[in-house]
Amino acid sequence: MCSMKKKLPPSRMISIQPFDYQDFDNRIDDLRSYCKIIKKQKIKDQVLMKNQLIVTLSTTLEVKLKEFLSYLIDKWDIPAKNLFYEKSIEIKLEVLDHLDKSSSNITKGKIIAAHLENLNPWVVENIMNRINKLDYFQWFDNVLDSDTNSLGLLIDLNAERNSIAHQLGDTNKSIEELDDTIVNISTIYSLMMALTQFNWEFFEKKWTISKINDYYESNLENDLRIPFKIFKIKLIEARNEYAKKNHILKNKPYK
Repeated sequence: MCSMKKKLPPSRMISIQPFDYQDFDNRIDDLRSYCKIIKKQKIKDQVLMKNQLIVTLSTTLEVKLKEFLSYLIDKWDIPAKNLFYEKSIEIKLEVLDHLDKSSSNITKGKIIAAHLENLNPWVVENIMNRINKLDYFQWFDNVLDSDTNSLGLLIDLNAERNSIAHQLGDTNKSIEELDDTIVNISTIYSLMMALTQFNWEFFEKKWTISKINDYYESNLENDLRIPFKIFKIKLIEARNEYAKKNHILKNKPYK
């Protein structure tokens, strides 16, 4: 794969805000409330408002995921080479002027997140695979024990957003279907954030058993609806399979 260089202005990096899950949750609630507002409008107006909702939902997920990735990279000091196929990125010299000791506006995480200009589902899949060290969406659907194709839902949303934004297309979804889409997509992303933090801390930072159990019970058990013992088995199996497939298992299988 060819190396691709992008010039990154300081403004794009500074625009990435600190990760705030509550803000993400509030925005999702606002979109669901907007569905109720749309329902009261004339049919002609509903079409435009539904299109706007699709674009806003897609943008919200992209922006919030960039904030989350920036947070993880800075918190865990994740090497950039673990996230990119490219060998290098290019930044303007003025960016360096922001990297003095008194400035915290631009961080390693923000530089990397800003480089992800188009965070489409395939880029998300690649990054999640690399950070979690497993085939993320395949494992995710297996953990949920559902027939839902989570990656497929993200791909459909991205395609619909592009059709509206670039081809003057209209969504064919009913208001009820839009509400379901908001719930399903936001659940995928919410669990992506919680699971990624858990996986990293569990394997890389070596949490205590007590902290692992507390985190699982507080953040994951109600949504996944499986005991931690079963979750752990599925997680370790997925990590070992990914390591074997990608030839990254250094010593012995995960346990």
